[in-house]
Amino acid sequence: MSNGMFVLGLGAVLAAVYALAFRVLPRERWQVAWVFPVSRMADGSWEGVNFTMYGILTGASVALATALALVLMAAAGVPLVWGGILALTVLAVCVPAAGFLAGIVEGKRHTFSVGAAVFAGVLVTPVLAWVVSKAAGDISMAGPMIAATGLAYALGEGTGRLACLSFGCCYGRRIDSLPRPWQRLFGAVAMIFEGRTKKIAYAHGLDGVPVVPIQAMTAVVCTLIALAGTWFFLSGRMGLAVAIAIGGTQLWRFGSEFLRADFRGRDGITAYQYMSLGGAAVGIGLASFMAPTGGHPDLARGLGVLWRPEVLLGLQAVWLGTAWRMGRSRVTGARVELFVRNDLI
Repeated sequence: MSNGMFVLGLGAVLAAVYALAFRVLPRERWQVAWVFPVSRMADGSWEGVNFTMYGILTGASVALATALALVLMAAAGVPLVWGGILALTVLAVCVPAAGFLAGIVEGKRHTFSVGAAVFAGVLVTPVLAWVVSKAAGDISMAGPMIAATGLAYALGEGTGRLACLSFGCCYGRRIDSLPRPWQRLFGAVAMIFEGRTKKIAYAHGLDGVPVVPIQAMTAVVCTLIALAGTWFFLSGRMGLAVAIAIGGTQLWRFGSEFLRADFRGRDGITAYQYMSLGGAAVGIGLASFMAPTGGHPDLARGLGVLWRPEVLLGLQAVWLGTAWRMGRSRVTGARVELFVRNDLI
């Protein structure tokens, strides 16, 4: 498979997924995946815990991003064991940071922020890549490790926005609050969320109101960045791949914050925007020190890792672990009534 076919094929699959997801995920029925009864109530019904599509879709995006990182690192000649160590270590830092830093910025215990996780990842990934490559005895692996991780983040940022659509978080401003030229621009593609338990409803009462489709816009922009960066990576241009993946996504995050309506802090320029500018500076700075590789990465060798049992099991574990961590809703509840279907006995 040629590099172009791989990039175009991945893009075509994601385009088809997005076309469906953008239409159905804002609907009410796509917020909760299942309800687990936990305690019996006085009236005979059960109090339930909601497990959300947010968790399932976030887990899927993290697993897909991890798979891309492993493929690209293997294509560049990084042994699977060292690539796996880096991927797991980065995840071990970023997943807790999504809740910890968001709690500091927003003052809420039960919330997550991709922006916070990314900021932590941008800071620690270069250090971790250097440590892992040093332990492996080949410091030249650090560049491809950083580039592959950055591209994986860009893809995960894009696909992960589907989770935001399902829960109704990270939402855009209402169309009628924008200047008139912007109303005409975004009015044709406005998104309407359904359901009183979606965050857009209980936080701002914007269910049923046309809003800027910022989640869909971010999904498309970050996915295009990931695809373009992947092509440059496979062409041996690691520095450009890093600049696009980290610099591009963080500059988009900075600008797109102005179109969001959910609480991002009390200042005009939010803490997340400062994090984005810092991340962009780090990414572009790293890119300036990366020289093109002597040869092109071998895509066939990279794709080969996806057929290894330990990789498949590991990706499934990443998906399930992330889904469990991020999917158990703490801000919604459920009441379940069990009964016998006498008409089917």
